[in-house]
Amino acid sequence: MDDQTLEERATRNIKLLRWSFKWIPLLWVLLFGSIVTVLISAIFFSETLIKIILEHPAAIIGIPISALVSLSLVLPLEQVGGPIVFKMPRVEFKGASG
Repeated sequence: MDDQTLEERATRNIKLLRWSFKWIPLLWVLLFGSIVTVLISAIFFSETLIKIILEHPAAIIGIPISALVSLSLVLPLEQVGGPIVFKMPRVEFKGASG
C-alpha cells in the first residue's frame, strides 16, 4: 500500500473513533436512563423505596445528574480543536489548567 492510502485509512479511522466516543456514551446514557426509569416506575409503589428516595435525594438523584452534566461538558469539549476558552460572569477558564 502506498502512503496516500494509509493516510486516508488513518483519517477515516480517526473520524470513526471520534464519532464513536461522541455518540456511543450518549446512547448508553439514554439506554441506562430508560431502564432505570422503567425499574423505578415499576417498583415506585414500594414503601421502602419511597422512604430511601426521600431520605437520600442527593445520592439517588444528585449523583446521576452530576454525571450527566459532566458528560455533557466533556463530550463537546473533546471535539474542539485548539485552545479552550470558557467565560462566565466572575469565572474564566483558559486551556486545560483553568
